[in-house]
Amino acid sequence: MIEKVQQPVLLRYKDPKQYKEIFEPLIKLEADYDKQYKEGQTQTNIKIRWDYDINNKKRAFFVFPNEDNIKLVPGDELKLKYEQDGQVKWKSRGHIVRITATEEICLDVKNSKGAPQEPDTKFIVEFVWKSTSFDRMKQALKIFLKDETSLSNYIFYKILGYNTEDQFINANIPKQLSVQGMPELNHF
Repeated sequence: MIEKVQQPVLLRYKDPKQYKEIFEPLIKLEADYDKQYKEGQTQTNIKIRWDYDINNKKRAFFVFPNEDNIKLVPGDELKLKYEQDGQVKWKSRGHIVRITATEEICLDVKNSKGAPQEPDTKFIVEFVWKSTSFDRMKQALKIFLKDETSLSNYIFYKILGYNTEDQFINANIPKQLSVQGMPELNHF
C-alpha cells in the first residue's frame, strides 16, 4: 500500500478547497493518534467498591492509578470488564459522575446486573474514545468550503492567510465585568 505524503501547511491558501485538502488529513492524523492514545490507557487489576446513590441506582467507585497523568473529567465514558480465565464474564459502560477529593471515581454504570460484588475482585477499566471534536472540525471544514457566507469576509480571508485590514469594534467596555452573585472575571 502506498502511503500518501502529508502536504505542508501553507501561509496562504488560494481557496477553501486547498485549505480543506491540507487540513482534513491533519485532523484525521490527530484523531487517529488521540484514539490510539486514549484506548491505550487501559488499566487492569482495579478494585471496585459498589454502592447506591440516593435514587437507589448502583454505582461503581474506584481509584484510577494515574502514573500517566490521564485527565479524567465528569462525563467521560469508561468500560468496565471482569475476566476469568481469559473469558469476559461481565462488562458494562458507564459515565463518570464525579471525582472525589481523594481521586475516587464514581461511575454511573449502565448495567451492573451480574457484576461480581466481592471486594477483592479485579476489573479492567478501558476508555471509550469519542470522535465528537474531530467530527466538528471536519464539519467546519465542509461548511467553510461550501458556504463562503458562513463567515464574515474578514475572517474568511484571515483564515486563508490574506492580509486584510484589521477591523475594530468601537464599544465602551466597562472596567469591571461582573454578574451579581458570581465571582469577578479576570482583569484585562
